[in-house]
Amino acid sequence: MNVKPMWPILREVLAKRRWQAALLAVCASLLTALLLGVSWYRSVEGARSASMAQLGNAAAAQLAALAIEPLITLDRIRLAVLATRMSELPELESITIVTVDDRIMANAGPRASADVQLFTHAVEFEGAVAGYVQVAVAADAFSETRDVTTYLLLPALIAALLAAAGGYLLGLRIDPSMAIEPPVEDAGETVAERPASVTHWLLAVNLFNLITLAAQERITVLHDVRRRTTLVGRQHGATLTELPNAGVLLTFAQADEDQCFKVLCTALLLAEMLDEMNALRHTAERVELKFRFGVHAATRVNDGTRTPHPDAVADALMLSAVAPEGTIATSREAFEQLSRPERFVVEELANPLLKTLSTSAHDQCVIVSAAADAYGAALDRQAELLRAQDDSISTPSTF
Repeated sequence: MNVKPMWPILREVLAKRRWQAALLAVCASLLTALLLGVSWYRSVEGARSASMAQLGNAAAAQLAALAIEPLITLDRIRLAVLATRMSELPELESITIVTVDDRIMANAGPRASADVQLFTHAVEFEGAVAGYVQVAVAADAFSETRDVTTYLLLPALIAALLAAAGGYLLGLRIDPSMAIEPPVEDAGETVAERPASVTHWLLAVNLFNLITLAAQERITVLHDVRRRTTLVGRQHGATLTELPNAGVLLTFAQADEDQCFKVLCTALLLAEMLDEMNALRHTAERVELKFRFGVHAATRVNDGTRTPHPDAVADALMLSAVAPEGTIATSREAFEQLSRPERFVVEELANPLLKTLSTSAHDQCVIVSAAADAYGAALDRQAELLRAQDDSISTPSTF
């Protein structure tokens, strides 16, 4: 069989302008794609390192603040609970709490490897250092460039193919008779309907220091909180669900366009009722409860039930965890559905822990601290009506 040598064939092909244009376009696209890829990789790695440092320092500082009392009293059980809860964040590899003389009081997670970033924060009480908190951030935390070859070469190859096609077409005179007409859509053809979706509005009531109470007292407190929450939430048909060792959750179905306003008013009203509960406990010389609230709106396919997705519930609880005491942390997805936001006193809050939210695309939330003057008076009148419905709400509970 007579086989023609390859080089003469290539030389003959490259002598044509359309192939010369295609080759030049391929080279230019490859060079541009590689330069952009390297620049992108460096910027992503820099942002990743900054995010890791921000998360590690914030987590260590928060854990140090929570560990003051149990570390002073050498309460290993409470320290272990705090370390275990913090280590549940996927970005954190291990948590260690030590005394000033390097005695390990609590440890959660595997032993930190050499390539793991370690962040340390002192546990201080009245100016004295009681110990240290060590937070190890996983090496693959916030990693978006694990397969660098795929990220860099795949766009370059796609750009090369597109450039080759464009260069070939530029060097070739296209015959107008060869133009391809778009297919005519059949008028009788129907488009499949998308499955209906429903928005679940979630209000998480977080008893931030519930774990510090004795077992029997904890049961009594939860019973009182459930009673008051049910009294407030039933006005809007909310469903109450208990969050083990955390608090309770109110679930609202999408009712109208101003549902966010109703949920936030419910949260503010509930905060006032729980403040009264704290006042009754103060009279009985009991530990003051710390309440935090989180509001989130999650959309999912309507399956006929009112049960929200577990990820959305976890995100609502995380929002409540970062809220300042007595305020409401509202996700961006929920707050963006609020018309006339001037009806509330709000401010933005950025917290690295919000990067762990799975049903929210933001690392910021909106803190709602109060209603505007006119609406605040209406909430006070509504609170008076609720007190009239439940006479026992003014009676101190026995712990």
